[in-house]
Amino acid sequence: MMPFDAEQGRPTLRDVARKAGVSAATASRALRGLGKVRADTRERVARAAADLGYVPDPDLGAVARCRHRGRTRHSSLGIAVVVSELPARSRPVERYILGLTRRAERLGMYLEILELPKEGHDLGGVIDVALARGCRALILACQNRAGLSSDEAAACGRLAVVAADYLVREAPVHRVTTDFVHAMRSCWQRAVTAGYRRIGLLLDHHTDRNSDGLWSASYYWCQRECAEGQEALLPVARISNNNCAAVDSWFQAHRPDCIISRRSLRSFFQHRCLTPPRDLGYLRLAVDPTGATSGVVDNAEAVGERMALVVDELLRYRSLGLPRNPMAIILASQWHGGASLGVRS
Repeated sequence: MMPFDAEQGRPTLRDVARKAGVSAATASRALRGLGKVRADTRERVARAAADLGYVPDPDLGAVARCRHRGRTRHSSLGIAVVVSELPARSRPVERYILGLTRRAERLGMYLEILELPKEGHDLGGVIDVALARGCRALILACQNRAGLSSDEAAACGRLAVVAADYLVREAPVHRVTTDFVHAMRSCWQRAVTAGYRRIGLLLDHHTDRNSDGLWSASYYWCQRECAEGQEALLPVARISNNNCAAVDSWFQAHRPDCIISRRSLRSFFQHRCLTPPRDLGYLRLAVDPTGATSGVVDNAEAVGERMALVVDELLRYRSLGLPRNPMAIILASQWHGGASLGVRS
């Protein structure tokens, strides 16, 4: 992974190295008195650090020393994970936390799970709690938030900040996200190859909103680019609150022969006496790789693990607050064959 630039005006080791005309590794060795560094180089690095006002972070120095010696790092760095209050929290968020926990433990960090009481609640108070508990990083995994206020952005200035997928939309933050286009295209192309001609997408409202509309946009892109052989291009069904009647109404109006969805449709299939793949194809956008349903594997845990790695990188380079140039790390999902997509003659 490429290092991140410091965004808040704080001098970093790379700033010192750039001013002294040496590599970051050489600057680090010179400042710590390690390795074979020429006296004039050591003096030049020290002068550059003094000119910039660079002060090494003692916590991160301890982390680096433990890593260098090959020992397990002491869990001294906290990551605050801001989530929606139950029951609004979605299953992917729980899986983010699983992946985060697994990787954070390996990196010698610990998690502080902080619940945001309701939609629209100010993040500033939650961030104050995170700082009071000694957290150095912030993972934004609270659902249905459209950006950050100026006060919230200012409160993030002392933390390394990363967002999960697009749960917090329109915010200038580094984020780790599912490759929505790749996942949708995988499902669409498999369905077309298997002979399906009326492929429909069914989503919960909150699922599409939490992807910043990328699930539905990817579906319409597939319709436009890969429409050959399709009898009809069906509209996206957006359903609220497990409304089985709305699913039934959409199904009767458009008669899809294959349904792509992120949610389980077991109750709907039972209601309509349908059995995939005998009666129609069924693909899920987040399947259990050990299950019988066909689709793309849920990679929320991988997203969680990668967020921990990004946090580690941000902290090591002291890149805190909101970046001028946000980075998105996109993780592709793997295909799972399953048994819910038959071959149409």
